[in-house]
Amino acid sequence: CLVLSQNLKTLIKIIKKRIKNAQLYENYLTNKIIKPPFKSDFQHVYYTYSIICKSRDKLKRYLSVKKGIETKIQHPFIISDHPGLKDKNNFSKKFPIGNKIKKELLSLPIHEKLNKKKIFYIIKAVNNFYEK
Repeated sequence: CLVLSQNLKTLIKIIKKRIKNAQLYENYLTNKIIKPPFKSDFQHVYYTYSIICKSRDKLKRYLSVKKGIETKIQHPFIISDHPGLKDKNNFSKKFPIGNKIKKELLSLPIHEKLNKKKIFYIIKAVNNFYEK
């Protein structure tokens, strides 16, 4: 029980740090991207911090190659892309929003080991990309 209690305390600290990082993103990232909703009456754990952005692949490449920032595409496919469904009655065409979002979704670093300086480095890099 003591081990579980310690692990729970550690998990709570991790979640609090991720929430602080998400608050920085919320407050300082450009409005040219769509950020996850940040609500004071709801606690999100921010396992990922996924943005919806134009020119996702160019942004991903810019952040990686020019700035050394690792990003991820967490969900490159939607259910209609499954091989068993792909060719059935134009199934994928029935999900135009999902097909659009899967091409624009990008996860930024959010983990608890990022300090404020690193978060602001990421924010500045994303904002600079969209100022061009």
